[in-house]
Amino acid sequence: MFAFYLVALFFAAIALFTGLLALFSRIGAFLSGFNTMVALFFQTLTAALMTAWTVLGRNAFNANGQTATLGNYAYGFTWAAMACFLISTILFCAGGATGKNDTYQKKSYFGRKRSTRSRGSFIDNESQRRVKDEYD
Repeated sequence: MFAFYLVALFFAAIALFTGLLALFSRIGAFLSGFNTMVALFFQTLTAALMTAWTVLGRNAFNANGQTATLGNYAYGFTWAAMACFLISTILFCAGGATGKNDTYQKKSYFGRKRSTRSRGSFIDNESQRRVKDEYD
């Protein structure tokens, strides 16, 4: 089980570095999503194995007449890390899936749509022709 912690930590560190690449490109987001997905797999495997062997060990100690309790903080940190990997995998993949769309029109900060027409009222459509078009 402890070896899977190290494997998950390795892929989490790789995801951290490719996460910086995700700021600039969609492929970086997908690479980070893949790395966190692998880290999620190993972290989930670690959490499941840790839960299984500690419960079996506690039951064996209690059956022998000895007192044994489970480490709540260890469970909390292990399963919380798994939940963080799950959230980061979803968000990295969502970040890679959102891309530039040609039909998307950017809105201003105050919610108004940017105008595609000319700003000046004194400019008509006839004066917007190119000069080269007049000589053909």
